[in-house]
Amino acid sequence: MKPIEHNDPTDDGKLAAAAGPSSEAASEATSEPTAGSDDLARGEHGMPPVHVGAGVRFSSSQLDELADAAAIFGCQLLHVGMQGPTLQFVIDHPDGVDVDHCADVSRQISALLDRDDFGSRRYVLEVSSPGIERHLYWLDDFRRFVGEKARITLRTPQGGKRTVQARIVSAEDLPPAATGEVTVAPEDGGPTPEDRLTFSTEDVIKAHLLFEA
Repeated sequence: MKPIEHNDPTDDGKLAAAAGPSSEAASEATSEPTAGSDDLARGEHGMPPVHVGAGVRFSSSQLDELADAAAIFGCQLLHVGMQGPTLQFVIDHPDGVDVDHCADVSRQISALLDRDDFGSRRYVLEVSSPGIERHLYWLDDFRRFVGEKARITLRTPQGGKRTVQARIVSAEDLPPAATGEVTVAPEDGGPTPEDRLTFSTEDVIKAHLLFEA
């Protein structure tokens, strides 16, 4: 299943733990195949996939180790990305992410990065929760949050718009397994199926939930 492209994780409502400057983890010097923003990472092995943002290159085995570091504390590694000098890791937990989760996973990941001595440039390590307006990286994310409101940007305009705010109605697998189909009800639309939008996950540039008071 191809991931949805995201290069700008939102910062609203996130818990985070940051480590001091260290050497950069976005190293290109590796003999193993690397996972970029269009790769499944652990997904093809039946493990939860890790979304890898632009500007970050990890080998598959490195991603496995990083995900395992989060799993030690019952957390799932959702996303790895660079935002300026900050190397970001986004984690989730079935009971919600707290400050201790972020701090524990940050220490574990920091030790792995220091062990492997990634590059010579410096970065700031940040481990955070997905936040209230969490990004939707995979078809399963849309499926998990059916009924929630999201902001979705598409490659192909729908009704003259590329970005819509809508409630997620359904998320279904499509053959081949590399894609899926999402149906949403735009907030300015009506209640009937004719008022809904349906699109492939491959047409989604970015998507995130919207906070509802």
